[in-house]
Amino acid sequence: MNTVNEIWIGLAELMPLDGCTLMGEAKGAFVNVVGWADSSDAFYSKIERIVATLHMKLLSLEDAEPFSQRSSRWEVDDSILQMIDTATENQEDLVFGTFHFWHNADA
Repeated sequence: MNTVNEIWIGLAELMPLDGCTLMGEAKGAFVNVVGWADSSDAFYSKIERIVATLHMKLLSLEDAEPFSQRSSRWEVDDSILQMIDTATENQEDLVFGTFHFWHNADA
């Protein structure tokens, strides 16, 4: 099977681990993530690997798909387009959008 690297987008649910300073007192967060990958599994693994270095755990990844598919079906917000521009220049990294924190463990 021939796979091609392209920009993917998805909504990640993250949970802080011991040592995480990015979430303050929050119990978790949702955030749009974009980055280069050749499959949904590769995108998931890349997010999982990078958030671990930030002392976070990837709980779920929703609506993960190539950005070309997303943008062909939906009008995309300017903030997402800025993330895409940044990802285009930094193929090894992930680009995170705004973190939407939740504070209740039952969320």
